[in-house]
Amino acid sequence: AVDVVHWIKTAFALHLRTLVLEFLIYPYEVDEFIFTSSLCTCDTLETLKLGSLILVDIPARGSMKSLKTLHLIHAFYTNDESICNLLSGCPRLEELVVERSCEYSVKFFTIKVPSLQRLRIYDDNDEDEFVGYVIDTPSLKYLEIGYLGCPQFSLNAPGLLAAYIARVSNVISESLVSVRRLVLNVSTSMTIYPPTGCIFYQLVYLQIYTHEPGWYDLLTWMLEHSPKLQVLKLVGVRNFIVLLF
Repeated sequence: AVDVVHWIKTAFALHLRTLVLEFLIYPYEVDEFIFTSSLCTCDTLETLKLGSLILVDIPARGSMKSLKTLHLIHAFYTNDESICNLLSGCPRLEELVVERSCEYSVKFFTIKVPSLQRLRIYDDNDEDEFVGYVIDTPSLKYLEIGYLGCPQFSLNAPGLLAAYIARVSNVISESLVSVRRLVLNVSTSMTIYPPTGCIFYQLVYLQIYTHEPGWYDLLTWMLEHSPKLQVLKLVGVRNFIVLLF
């Protein structure tokens, strides 16, 4: 069998800057590749992309001091701590992409990264074991979130400039009031509005999808709380994707 870990460490010794690791599910039958703490030690790595059939098992904090871009595309995780240990070892991380589906081992997916500027999450995991996301990113500028099946979603991003939000509860939170551009593809039945007096003073561009129930109520509320709005776009087409970065 090919010793993947050996070749990765050999590449690290050559001051690797980009690593893309993914295993094909079909037509081959292979075991999960375990991405461990010993692989979180490359100080020159700037981009890391982990894909299918990869199990992130990091019991101790890693050290990837130069990493700026991290993509986790349908990877699996041993537990909540593995996620925290992976992210806490990336002090310069600027972009994070997370795509997930069915998984039983994670209760809270915590993203606490002070340096993070761009975040994209697509997650259709609706397993009972998964509670939700806890996001604490004070430097975040661009946010894209959609298709979340989890019951809880907590966001702290006071410096946010632009956001695309789809099918997420508690989306019109106080963390969104700083945005200049906002795209909403949500149902009012899933929306929890912020406290009275919360105004979108910086919002100049608003786009709302009209195929979700109660969209008119959401539009009315947003117009009442966006005194500087310059552009309003109403979209009635399903499956339309807006990419912020």
